Amino acid sequence: MKYNKRVKSATAGYSLIELLLVIAFIAGALVLAFVTYPKVQATNRANVESQHLSVISTGVKNLYATAKSFTGLTNQVLLNAKLIPDDMRVAGAVISNVWEGTVTVAPATPVSKYTITYTTVPPAECAKLATGVVRLSYSLRYQY
Repeated sequence: MKYNKRVKSATAGYSLIELLLVIAFIAGALVLAFVTYPKVQATNRANVESQHLSVISTGVKNLYATAKSFTGLTNQVLLNAKLIPDDMRVAGAVISNVWEGTVTVAPATPVSKYTITYTTVPPAECAKLATGVVRLSYSLRYQY
């Protein structure tokens, strides 16, 4: 009598459960990446604009250090003095933020103060930007 023995190798392949676990792990990692990436991008944009605010504000204070008021302060004055960060988009006298909105610098009332106005900032990113502005010791007014 002849016996046909088949010896099963321990490394013959992966079981269905092992393959499903790998697929589930990859799917979970992809979901995590798609959920966190927009949040990381939003935080990055807010940090960039917070740095821009700091540079602009410091430039304005230095430019008007000896003046008693900010009379005559405009975007064009800042552009002529080269006080706008290089990575901000500029077209004529219009300065744009990372959200494709405008940035306007002007004297406030009273003229011993000035404003930096940002438009089209998404509410979630506005909160992050506000946190950065508060850390820089600026006052902030938020409006829709």
